[in-house]
This record gives sequence, C-alpha cells and structure tokens, in this order.
Amino acid sequence: MKGNAKISIKRKLLLLLTLLFLFFSLFAWIYSSILNKQLNEAWAERFIKKQVLFDKYRTLLPIMREVALVKTLAHESALKEMALDEQNSTKKEAGIAFLEKNRLKFKDGSYFIAFVASKNYYFNDIDDRYKNAQFRYRLSETNKDDAWFFTLLGLDETYQINVNKDTLLGTTNVWINYMLKDNGKTVAVLGTGLDLSAFLKESVDIEQEGIRNIFINQNMAIQLERDSNLIDHASLVQNKTEHKELELLIKEEDDLNNIKALMQTLKSSGQENQVKTLWVSFESGEKLVGLAYLKELGWYNLTIIDPQELTLINHSNVFVILTLLFSFSLLIVNSIYNKVILRPLRELQNQMLSVEHGSYNAEINTTGGKEIVELSERFKKLLAVINANNKELEEKIKQRTLSLKENEEKLNTILNTIEAYIYIKDLNHKYVYVNKHVCTLFSKKYDEIMGKDDTAFIDALSAKQIFENDESVMSDGLTIKEEESRRDAFDNKRVYLSIKTPLRNEEGTIYGLCGISTDISERIDIEEKNRHLAFYDHLTDLPNRRLFDDRLLQALSSTKRNGVYGCVMFLDLDNFKPLNDTYGHEVGDQLLVEVVSRLRACVREVDTVARFGGDEFIVLISAVAEDKISAKNSAKVVAQKISSSIAEVYHLSIGSEPELVKIQYSCSVSIGVALFKGEKLSKDALLLQADEEMYNAKKAGKNSISFYENPDI
Repeated sequence: MKGNAKISIKRKLLLLLTLLFLFFSLFAWIYSSILNKQLNEAWAERFIKKQVLFDKYRTLLPIMREVALVKTLAHESALKEMALDEQNSTKKEAGIAFLEKNRLKFKDGSYFIAFVASKNYYFNDIDDRYKNAQFRYRLSETNKDDAWFFTLLGLDETYQINVNKDTLLGTTNVWINYMLKDNGKTVAVLGTGLDLSAFLKESVDIEQEGIRNIFINQNMAIQLERDSNLIDHASLVQNKTEHKELELLIKEEDDLNNIKALMQTLKSSGQENQVKTLWVSFESGEKLVGLAYLKELGWYNLTIIDPQELTLINHSNVFVILTLLFSFSLLIVNSIYNKVILRPLRELQNQMLSVEHGSYNAEINTTGGKEIVELSERFKKLLAVINANNKELEEKIKQRTLSLKENEEKLNTILNTIEAYIYIKDLNHKYVYVNKHVCTLFSKKYDEIMGKDDTAFIDALSAKQIFENDESVMSDGLTIKEEESRRDAFDNKRVYLSIKTPLRNEEGTIYGLCGISTDISERIDIEEKNRHLAFYDHLTDLPNRRLFDDRLLQALSSTKRNGVYGCVMFLDLDNFKPLNDTYGHEVGDQLLVEVVSRLRACVREVDTVARFGGDEFIVLISAVAEDKISAKNSAKVVAQKISSSIAEVYHLSIGSEPELVKIQYSCSVSIGVALFKGEKLSKDALLLQADEEMYNAKKAGKNSISFYENPDI
C-alpha cells in the first residue's frame, strides 16, 4: 500500500506540473505579444524624448557657459569706455588689459572685439600669439569675409551664434557674438569662439549606435553635424542658393514640410523642453526623428534614431516570462504538496530550517518513507559538503584579507615614494587621503590633515584658486591639468602642476577627486631666465636685435595710424677700441655699462635703447612730432643731448683692493639719424639709412651728428 501511494503521488505531481507548464506557456506567448507592442511603443517615445533633451543640453550648456561669460565681460565699463573713445590711449590700454586678464577664462582661451565706430578688430588666442599686437585689421563692408559684422548690426538680437571661418586669422570656430550697447545703441561686438573640431567631438560626433544628431537654424541650414563638410558656414551672410540645408540629408519633400510645421509649433508653444516626434525616410529606411527647439540659440535639435535602437523587448523575452511563470506554478505545487505530504517530511523541513539559520551541526533524523529517508541521507551529505566549504571559504577569506592588507601597505609605500603630492578629496573639498609628501608640505601629521580643506593650510587667495579648480572637476566630471600657486613658509611663491580627475562609484556618480601635484617652480624660473636671455643683451640688459626689430615694426605701424614722425639713431663710440686694447675688455665693459646708463637718461621710458653688439647702439623714438621740420628739430635736440652726455669724462677702475687703479677716460660718439612715418620704408631699409648716416658722421671727423634726408616721407 505504501509503495502504491508513493507512485500515485509522483504521477499526480507530474501530471499537475505538465498541465501548469502548458497553461502558462500558452499564456506567456499571448501575453508577450501584446506586451511587446505596448512597451516598445511607450519605450520608443520616452527614449527619443530623453535622447533629444540629452543631445540638446550636451550641446547647449558649453555654448551658454561662454555666452554667460561674454555677457559678464560686456557689462564692464572698461570695454564701453574704449568703444566710445578708442583714440584715447589710456582707455584703449585699459580695455585691452581687461580682455587679456579674462582671456583664459574662455574655454578656447581666445576673444575678439570689433568696434562699430572705427571698424577695428582686435583678437588674441590661447597661445598669446598677438601679445601687444591685439589689433589685427579693420573691417570693411566691401570684404565678403567681414559681412558677418555688418549683418549682426542689422539684427535686433542681444547675442548670436554663428559657425564661420576667419580667413585672416586661419580659425574655424563656433563664434559667440554679443552686442555691447550704450543707451540702447550697439557700439561693439564682443565674443569668443569654440574650436569647431573639438566642439563637434563633444557634441554631435559622440558615437552612439543607431543615433545621429543634427542642429539646424530657423531656415533649416545645418549648423552642427558630425560630417563637418555638411555644416553651413557663415549662415548669416550667404545667399539662399549657397546654404547647406537639411534637404542634403532628408530628401522627401513631405518629410521636410512636416519638419517645418513641427518647428513652427515648437517655437510658438513657448514650452521648455518640449519634444515632437515623426517618422521620416532617411538613408533608405524609415527612422524616428525627435525635434526640440533651443530658444537660447534660435536653433533646432534633430535626433534621428534607428528603429532597432527603440526595441525594449522582443519574443526572446518569452523564455524569461515563461521561467518566471513556471516558478509561480511551482509555488502552487508547493502549496498543494504541503497538503498531501506526510508528517515526516514536515519534520525534516523543520530540521532543514534549523540548518538554514546557521546550525550546520544539527542532527538529521532519517525517519519516514523511502523517499524521505533517501532525501534525509542526501541532505546529510549536502550538509557535510556545506560545512567543508564553509571552512575552506573562511580560510580563503582570511588569506584574502591578509593579501589585501599587504597590497594596501605596498600601495602606500609606492605613493609615499613617488616624488609628488598625491591626495584624495571628498565632495566637500576635505582631504580623505594624502601621501607623506603632502604632510611634509603642510608641516602637519596625517591625522591633522584628514577632514580639513585647503583654507586650514594655505593663504586664502591660493585656496580659492584650488577650490575653483576642484569644483570644475567634481561638477563637470572633467580631468583638468592646471598650474596652481601658493606661498611657502618663507613667503616665496611656489608653482605646482596639478592633474585632477573625478572619482566615480559603480553607478557613475562622482564622490570625490584624486589629485597629483608636482612642484615646477624651478622649471618656470629657468624658462623665464631663458626667455629673458633670448631678447636682452647679457652685459647691458638692453634689448637685443631680435627684440628691437619687433618694437620697430610696432613703431612703423603706430606712426602710420597716428600720423606722427618717429626716428632711429645709429650710435657708434669713436675711440672705444684703444680703451679695450690698452686696459682690457673688463674696463671696456665698465665703460659700456656707463654709456647705457647715460643713454637711458637721455630718452623717455617709452623709447627703446638697444645694443647691436660691440660698441654699437641704436635708439628708437616712436613719436617725435606731427610735422617733419619739428620732428627733425626734436630729434636733433635728443641727439645733441646724447652726444654731450657720452662725451663727459668716465671714471673707471682696474683690479681690486688694495691694488685698485682708477683711470679717467674720454669718449665721443658718432650718430646717424633717420626719420620715418608709416610703413613707406621697410625695417631693413630704415636701419640701413641710419647706419649710412652714422658712417657719414665718422667720415666727417667723428663726434658729430648726420641726418638722412628722405624726400618720400
């Protein structure tokens, strides 16, 4: 009877499981078909709206950051005063200085400003290539490349975004143009640019499978696209026939008309973050398009998505659903099984629960029917395996813990050995780890640094700079490389090259930053000294030929702009060689240093005195007078003053105490003078004129002044 009962239960259970499996398989198949359609449709609409908004703000935020910065600068009085009175050198210098001070705040490190009154265009870039020469050229209505400026003046907009290439400066950027106004009237256009290639990589050129992102203006001209050849450069000034519009990508006229209608709807609705969708023919297939309006730029964002990317579930999910439903059927079987199972099985279950709560040494009774006895025996063997595995696992955990501790000690040894300041900060800018070099830098123990920010260890100004750099890392999630400075214990300025990167958890959320800083103060000092040696004479500390040529070119341009005369004086000491031959070069160097002192005393600070080598000097006076006769007379006065000063007796010394010998020496100078105005003469031709006159002065008996008469200026 007992054996028959056992067989009957198995058959009933097998039949029940089979029926449940068939029932739920059929149910799962029907349900999955309905669910697949509903979820995919809902998912597609939600996905493309999220994707469109993501693409919108990914592109909009970098531009609006630059717009906000330009807007802030445009409200500074220095720029407005320069725009209203550009001929005033003091206001002009103040305006340029203000722009240079804020130049590196722009992401591209560059700025431009163009004035309505003068049409003058000023520019400088991140490499400071136009230092002291920010004025680049004058805008002209007849120049096609300058048409953007005059078009902007006719628009009633506070700012305007335009993709364009500056042929003179050789840059292709996403230009941000901001109108600087005075009493409602535009007096200048201020702005900056984002390098087009880099901006495309950060916006529309981010690779997403099956997704393409395009930005167009109100006329459907393409402003941003991963293929830069399709971008409509200079959309403001091109003719309708020259524009690169959306029809290059979407060919069907009905699709283009539908897009135009949605564009008008989005613009007139006034709702922020509103997204419209429609299906279009794109690249030989039907694609879903999401459309959003960027009112800040006056652009539209089109996100084109392949239908395959919009599939949330498919029929392969039937297996998952079937498995879950089958698990549910097993719960039903378990409920039925509890009603028909014998008491020994319940007793065994209670014993299993005791093992489940951690009592692995519990005694398992083997009572009941054949199946229960076999099950109990198998469970006892399983329990023995679990106990053995637990012991093995505990041993592995112990070894792993020891290994982790050793690795941590090795890592600390490595971090403390590296000649750099390594640290980790949390989101509150407080230190949570530092290596021993940071402890040495702050003269603090490790525990004294933990939980504190930089204001506890360094001056407020340096701490503010570091705080701003840290905030950009943790807010924007970008790795930065910046030079940071602070004062050491001896009040000496130290410069550190810091590389900072955000720290993210498994979900991608930023929880802090890791920084590595290296002291580069000595390297910067060496670079500064090398830069000085490249432009100044090592004996007299006067500008050398290289620096003088640059200042002469600026003077030529300045006299052309201001309409005044300048002059160049070539000087050669008349009897310097006998001094060198008689007393040696050391005494000759003393005389040269004294000559330089006298020359500087004879000219203004704005004028330039340079040494061309040996006993030859040259003086550049950039602004003498507006008419030629006055200029010649003024130059003659300066030359005579120099000649008289040089001719005074020199008191020199030979040797050192107690054998110091003092001598007196007289020296005169021959001077050649050449006037210039504008750029009618080249730099080399002007210097040649002054040099020839210097030799004429020599031939005339030395200690004299000779003028070059140039009828062309």
